Amino acid sequence: MDIERRRVLATIASLSAAAPYGSLLAADPFPTKPLRLVVPFIAGGSNDIVARYLGQRLSERVRQSVVVDNKAGANSIIGSQFVAEAPADGHTLLIISNAFTTNPAAYKKLPYDPIKDFTPICTIGTGPNVIAVWPGLGVNSISELIALAKTTPLNYASSGLGGVHHFTGELFKAAAGMEMTHIAFRGAGQGLLAVMGGQVQVLVNTVVSALPNIRSGKLKALAVDSPTRISILPDVPSLSETFPGYEGNPVWWAILGPANMAPPVVDYLNREFNAILKEPEVVNWLRGMSSEPLVAPPSALAKRLENEIRKYQTIATKSNIKIE
Repeated sequence: MDIERRRVLATIASLSAAAPYGSLLAADPFPTKPLRLVVPFIAGGSNDIVARYLGQRLSERVRQSVVVDNKAGANSIIGSQFVAEAPADGHTLLIISNAFTTNPAAYKKLPYDPIKDFTPICTIGTGPNVIAVWPGLGVNSISELIALAKTTPLNYASSGLGGVHHFTGELFKAAAGMEMTHIAFRGAGQGLLAVMGGQVQVLVNTVVSALPNIRSGKLKALAVDSPTRISILPDVPSLSETFPGYEGNPVWWAILGPANMAPPVVDYLNREFNAILKEPEVVNWLRGMSSEPLVAPPSALAKRLENEIRKYQTIATKSNIKIE
């Protein structure tokens, strides 16, 4: 092979390595425009918090803006439908959590198929929920809350009908043998405000969303929905301490795109997100909110979606959760 041919081949190789992803031709770069990361809830919830943090990281890596777009409504159904109907070019993505897999169990009909109409891209992380109360309620433990519920009607706030916190609240009620009326809010932020203001007595939410207000004393944390206590709230017992064998219902986050995305684009986005999740600063940020990164291929997310949908269908039947 002559010297000139070697130079040409070396140049092609260097251009391929510098391209946004090596598995696509340099003539078909990605991304070619800003990315839209749809949050199917209002601002202030865990999806929104995680999306804004990771969106900035992704923007730095792909050298395109990542616009976080809150499209709230119907327990994430509106935002999910928007992405299902978007062009499958990889520029419109959806951040999901458990609500995406509770909806098929809770709602009689959805405007999309949660498996067929989306492309799994990557998992992000997982973290516990928390049972917290309005400080003015005057209770300091789960046992005191259960005792109060026997004499006083109580309400609990969650984001959306049929969402993960609705399911978590119903699982908690069943374990405690107590009654509370579910009050659904459009987003986690609204539920937080209602409990901090005393309009609703109990909050079921992610630690991610509630932590600042727990630390400031605006909320009183009674228990975390996890097998053991968590380092970030060491004085708050786990529900398993009160109810031995309680498995919990941790929240998790992941990224989807519309169906039929090109495999090279999916692989590229999976690699970029996974690289972000391995960065020490990102790991520390997640752990600072008692969450752990979940680095996995798209196939692992596909399996998770199927398993979670089955799990929540079982819970919905047992707890009689159904929304027409």
